Amino acid sequence: MNYRVERMVAERAGQKPRGQWFTRHKGEPDAFPPLLLKEEWGDAAQFELCQRYIQRQSTRLLMLHDLQHDDRKRLEKAARPNVFEVERFYPFYPEVADQQLMNAILVEARLRRDPSE
Repeated sequence: MNYRVERMVAERAGQKPRGQWFTRHKGEPDAFPPLLLKEEWGDAAQFELCQRYIQRQSTRLLMLHDLQHDDRKRLEKAARPNVFEVERFYPFYPEVADQQLMNAILVEARLRRDPSE
């Protein structure tokens, strides 16, 4: 999946893409997509691939600062199946949208690691 997303991004960048550094300042309008990848794609297959990629990366994307509440909540739900990754990255989450869900994920990780507790 990663390779396919990389190819989609490369195709969208055009024939002569170039890298550039940007300085982001708090409070300025942001031209970057909030989840670091544009979610609007021309066809349904590309859109679906993008959504699956974001869902799979959700445990890491939750480490981003200044996410909108709805985006954070969506990522937390998407992270639900990956309890061990959530447990690993949880200390780095700047905030939590649904603390009840997050507690359930963390408890499940602990129980799955040591069912005797």
